[in-house]
Amino acid sequence: MKDLGSIERYSTVRLITGKASYEGILLPQEGKEVVLKLSSGYNIGLFPKHVKDVEVLSPPEEQQSPAPPVVDQDPTLPRLMILHTGGTIASRVDYGTGGVVAKFDPKELVAMFPELKSCAYVESELVGNMQSDDFRFAHFNLVASRVLEHARGGVKKFIVTSGTDFLHYLSTALSFILKDVPVGVLVVGAQRSSDRGSSDAGMNLACAAQFLTTNDFKGVGVCMHESIEDDDCLILAGVNVRKMHSSRRDAFRPINKGPLAKVSYADKKVTLLEDLSPAKGDIPESLPLLKEDLKIGLLYAHPQMFPEEFDPYKDFDGLVLVASGLGHFPITEFDDKCTGHLNIRARIKALAGTIPVAAAAQTIYGRVDMDVYSPGRALQEAGVLGNGSVMSPETTYVKLAWLLSNHPDRVADLLLHDFVGEMNAHGANLYW
Repeated sequence: MKDLGSIERYSTVRLITGKASYEGILLPQEGKEVVLKLSSGYNIGLFPKHVKDVEVLSPPEEQQSPAPPVVDQDPTLPRLMILHTGGTIASRVDYGTGGVVAKFDPKELVAMFPELKSCAYVESELVGNMQSDDFRFAHFNLVASRVLEHARGGVKKFIVTSGTDFLHYLSTALSFILKDVPVGVLVVGAQRSSDRGSSDAGMNLACAAQFLTTNDFKGVGVCMHESIEDDDCLILAGVNVRKMHSSRRDAFRPINKGPLAKVSYADKKVTLLEDLSPAKGDIPESLPLLKEDLKIGLLYAHPQMFPEEFDPYKDFDGLVLVASGLGHFPITEFDDKCTGHLNIRARIKALAGTIPVAAAAQTIYGRVDMDVYSPGRALQEAGVLGNGSVMSPETTYVKLAWLLSNHPDRVADLLLHDFVGEMNAHGANLYW
């Protein structure tokens, strides 16, 4: 058998195992596995010891990457700035390497998604090219600052591309940081890579552009598929939105509220489902950014909790308790098997005496109501904030960080104040 290590990467090969054979482009080996880019767009990894034979079908130089066509744009159309932070939405497969590469140039974006040029004059900027799991507050500040800078240059419509895993953290942070900037921003991602036939990248981007360029929308939202079909996209508020499935194209759902609008992909029809704030007002001189060294914790209530689980947060600036039910934690010694629960209550009280501790519902849908049962009332007595909140855990987390950054002495007063619709609950999703 030909030595796998001697085969030039990006060659097209056939690997034969004891059970099957696989054809694809041989990608660089980063770990212990041999990785092939299959014609379906998926990658498959095989341990070398399972490969019984290998056949080189074509060398890498025979593969060619198609050059994007020349695209003319209409400068009389609304300007649309696409800020790219990462993810698959602004990427395409490079047939010379078998990998997916990001494209940021306006001509390349319009070549990939020609629907854009019918409604917008596209401009673009590379802000980052990262997995959303690696987001930090500094990245949220960077994106918001680029929006402000381009807004000063006359741009009023923005798409921010993002990986989907932490997309809702980005949209929430931008909602608070950009709340006084008179522009419309949609955060857009893709659940399926652009090198797959089922990719949702083009439709999500086209629907976002259609919405932004046909409405005087002020604020931050999210544009993603409404269903698994290629029919409509929903425009969701940037706060209290959440990724609710690991892979489905309709993974994003509004929490405790309905969508803002629906965009039909086929006929480009935009249906408003809420009254939108108009993009009016002066551009501010500065932004209420997040402090980039803040430490905010998220701690879930669960069975078999121990007091020691709270110790790491003694040096944090804030903590979100993702509580069970209406807002509960295991703080009652019901019997001799619950020894330590009163100590958990004491730890929470000690933390709440030094840092803001806020409750959010791990049920996701519904309201925190710590007046109903005794554990909730005990948490309030211990100093836990958030009774009456309809904010998702992620929105609570980002809002707590934003308040600590900009109103550190008024966190208790302002946590339940509605800044950008985060406390405005309505619609069928309140009790899903």
